[in-house]
Amino acid sequence: MTQPQPAPSISPLQPRIRRSAVTLGVLLLGLLMATVVVSGALLYRASLNDWRNDLSTLSTVLAESTAQTMSSARLVIDSIQYDIEAANIEDEQHLRQHVGSAEFSQAMREKIRGLPFISGVGISNAEGRIIALSRAHPAPSLDLTDRDYYLHHSQSASTEDFLGETVNSRAAGVPTFYLSRRINDRQGRMLAIVVVALPCSFFEDFFSAVTKDKPFSILLSRRDEKALISTSLVHDTDTERDITPLSELHPQRPLPQNQDGRTPYYFMQSHWLGIHRPVRNAPMFLEIGVTDKVYFGEWLESMYPLMLVAAISLVGLIGGFAVALRQAQRREQDALLAMQLKEEADQANEAKSRFLAMVSHEIRTPMNGILGLSELLMESGLSSKQRHYADSIHNASGGLVRIINDILDFSKIESGKLDLEELAFHPVRLARDVAELYRPSIHNREVQFDLRIDCDESLCLVGDPSRLKQVLGNLLSNAIKFTPAGYVRLSMSARREESGRNRWRLFFAVADSGIGITPEALAQLFQPFTQADNTISRRFGGTGLGLTISKNLVELMGGRIACQSVPGQSTRFSFDILCAEGAQPQAQPGISSPPPAQEAPVSSPPVEQAPATVPGPAPASTAVPAAPPSSVMNGARILVAEDTDINRQLLRILLARRGCVLQEVENGLLAVDAMRHGQYDLVLMDCMMPIMDGYQATAEIRAIEQAQGRPRIPIVALTASAIEGDRQRCLDAGMDDYLSKPFTQVGLMNTVEKWLQQNPETGKSLNQENP
Repeated sequence: MTQPQPAPSISPLQPRIRRSAVTLGVLLLGLLMATVVVSGALLYRASLNDWRNDLSTLSTVLAESTAQTMSSARLVIDSIQYDIEAANIEDEQHLRQHVGSAEFSQAMREKIRGLPFISGVGISNAEGRIIALSRAHPAPSLDLTDRDYYLHHSQSASTEDFLGETVNSRAAGVPTFYLSRRINDRQGRMLAIVVVALPCSFFEDFFSAVTKDKPFSILLSRRDEKALISTSLVHDTDTERDITPLSELHPQRPLPQNQDGRTPYYFMQSHWLGIHRPVRNAPMFLEIGVTDKVYFGEWLESMYPLMLVAAISLVGLIGGFAVALRQAQRREQDALLAMQLKEEADQANEAKSRFLAMVSHEIRTPMNGILGLSELLMESGLSSKQRHYADSIHNASGGLVRIINDILDFSKIESGKLDLEELAFHPVRLARDVAELYRPSIHNREVQFDLRIDCDESLCLVGDPSRLKQVLGNLLSNAIKFTPAGYVRLSMSARREESGRNRWRLFFAVADSGIGITPEALAQLFQPFTQADNTISRRFGGTGLGLTISKNLVELMGGRIACQSVPGQSTRFSFDILCAEGAQPQAQPGISSPPPAQEAPVSSPPVEQAPATVPGPAPASTAVPAAPPSSVMNGARILVAEDTDINRQLLRILLARRGCVLQEVENGLLAVDAMRHGQYDLVLMDCMMPIMDGYQATAEIRAIEQAQGRPRIPIVALTASAIEGDRQRCLDAGMDDYLSKPFTQVGLMNTVEKWLQQNPETGKSLNQENP
């Protein structure tokens, strides 16, 4: 019988090894689990941050687009309010006569043409009845007394804009919200309400196009949380939220802040992640949210490769690389989407630039009075403190005009509507005039101004001297501004073109020993709204448009502009233009160039004989005593046709100081009647006047002169128009010259004196009436 084998003995070391192995396995398992948990938490946080970044980018684009839309709507209301206030309406009957016409309805349609986000404009009387509508004429009988914006305006005398809640439009029958403004009469009583209709469908279509059918919840609401527009998937705004300001997650990023202190923030609530962003300059906010199924599901997808890492590290590394690649691809797609949105925004900005040029025209008319009267105020006997205040007003107004000029030129260049004039000029005299204009700017500074000319002084060419002075002025202004000590040099030369007869190429260079420009900044030097350094605008000011405008002007004149610079040592701008050879321009006897201290920028190219003005740092204003009456101006009878009181007052003061005798009328019809029954040596004619404008009045006056065999009286146009070709329109109407508002004393006096000298009848009218 076989004996059983004895059981193997267990070494006391084996349990210890087993326990160690189990412990090590547990530790490895725990480490693996901890790695998975930590990695999962990090991935969850990264996914959450990615979604927050996506929401921040998308909300920025949508909020800015909404802000620009509301700004355009306010500009439409501003334009209609100006039309109503300009008519000096005193009662409802007068209001109905003014706005109830087919012409006014057509004008409102023209104001919103090209603005697809505005479906219509209406005007109601104080009783809430529609009296004018852009959709149709005559306006249908609609009652607005049940609308929240009517209740608001009827209870509040404020003329601030009010944003109404979303309702079905009675005119179109679609969901619409309204932006409205109360217009008061002179006694502060409600005269009318201007209402702009903003259809919800435009915003919904735009939101859908931007989100590309992604499961986003989008809510556009008033500040009082009354929803204006919402998508089919809407988050709850009443549930308690966990709010995180953007400044805590992005401390290095500057965040926008509204005028009332509201800032954007992220929020998390039940099943939702979103962002709350106030709309700039509007009483509304935008919220964009995404459900936890979306962002949490994406996190789970990234966890699958991580769990594979726990089993096979190599596979885990590959899975991590795949997740990183997916995130990079998604960010690249988001960048492409942002570029597409930027292109759409650029197209919208171009339309706004054209609208800005029209609105800027309305700014220039009162600015003429402000500049002129502030200049007269400085000539009066003021204390040093009062003089400082008046000087500040004049310089600030001049700075505003320069900004308006830059914006107008840039908008014209963007829309391709900037045309050049063809006038005869002497390049050498032009260069010397510009040099003398800027030489006083370096007074009391350790800067030497040098002018070098290599050109025949008798050379006469045909081109646009005003725009050429503008380019030279921009370059000299920058050179003087950025050169604390050293030199500023203006050089000019000319060369006949070999390829074409009677064509010359002018070469200009502006060099300085200033702060210089870095190579990185040179690459974007001629881009709009760009300066060489972010600190430049804070230290020296400027819109960043001067070099962009100069580059476009040089290219329009058939040349190129370039810049070479050594940082900290020197900068040299050079450009050339192509001009045709021309005849000698007629001399202007008795007219001398004014001292540079009198110069101030004007809104559009002045006449060739008027003192040239270019943007730049004009010297500080100084009091100039009233000039004694010149022989040609003393006793000259001048007819002033101007509908604005402040401009008539300015002309009355300036011309009376030179001994002129003025008769003032307020419209073209009265000007024609005055010319029919009186005798004058000169007419100053505003182009835009009620009843009869200056163009029609000039044509009537020329017809009277021809029919009665009377001598031709010089007529000088006064206009605040910023439209290219307006000068030619004035000449075609029969006017002799063109003076753009705002004008300077020197420009006005030189123009008046020039035409009085050229008029052989000057002084005879006064002598005939006072023998």
